[in-house]
Amino acid sequence: MLKKLLYAGAAAFMLLCTCQNEDKNLPVPSDLTNVRVYPRVGGITVKWDYPEDSTKTLLVQVRYVKNGRTITSNASLFSDSVAITGLINKLDYIFEVQPFNANMVGGKTIISPVTKPIKRPTVVTYDSDKKTPVVLKADMLDTYTQDPEAPKENLIDGNISTFWHTAWDESVSVVAPLPHWVQINFQEPAKIGGIRYFFRQNGDESSRPNKWDLQTSTDGVSWVTVWKSKDNLPTAPQNKEQILPFDKNYQSKFFRIRIVGTQAMDVYTHLSELAVYFMAERFTDLEAEAEAKYK
Repeated sequence: MLKKLLYAGAAAFMLLCTCQNEDKNLPVPSDLTNVRVYPRVGGITVKWDYPEDSTKTLLVQVRYVKNGRTITSNASLFSDSVAITGLINKLDYIFEVQPFNANMVGGKTIISPVTKPIKRPTVVTYDSDKKTPVVLKADMLDTYTQDPEAPKENLIDGNISTFWHTAWDESVSVVAPLPHWVQINFQEPAKIGGIRYFFRQNGDESSRPNKWDLQTSTDGVSWVTVWKSKDNLPTAPQNKEQILPFDKNYQSKFFRIRIVGTQAMDVYTHLSELAVYFMAERFTDLEAEAEAKYK
């Protein structure tokens, strides 16, 4: 029994020595090919192709210089790329790409093309509590349909006792279904970031607007919907000013503020007052911030 144990132990030892000896003689990894770089915002992705005998490769090392220091990123055999982050747009970067075997013996180093990351954007933050009114005049306004006795001028006369009404009597004017709109025509591109409005003071609640959207146009002919409100907005009380901010300030020469829903989805709707404003803006240069923190 003892002889069998000794024999088994000796065989295991010989196998271990053989494996270690084989590990020491691992071949140098074959060359990687087609090293390329893909700029991203604030970073670069380095990608490569493996040779057919990539089993000889344990990992791929990607090296680059950052603020005078050599930075190393390792990718396993199961990955053919590495994403480098924390870079800045004003600098060019070159990457060294090198395969290594299990004994950390390196193969050929390949140099990537020179590239730089995409510049980070400037982010705009809007303060909906800081509103600047935009002056509107009657000759700047158009409407989809119009009741002759409740004209668009009433929307901006500062008197909540008067009102604007869309066409409702077919014997007087053409009646059309929702959506209805008030169009604002500026001489030069302007910004608006929300609306303020009063409901008609003596009107039926079922025809009060409870859903809106916003369209913009560069020529007053072709329109794009850029914002939509929530459904079922409040329609009471009628004597309280409603304030409806957009998600941002929109800049355009032509705007259509559209009423796309009412409680009863009638063919007509009405308002007492309508005003527009733009929100205070704060600009944050993310690229400048990254440069200040660059290490």
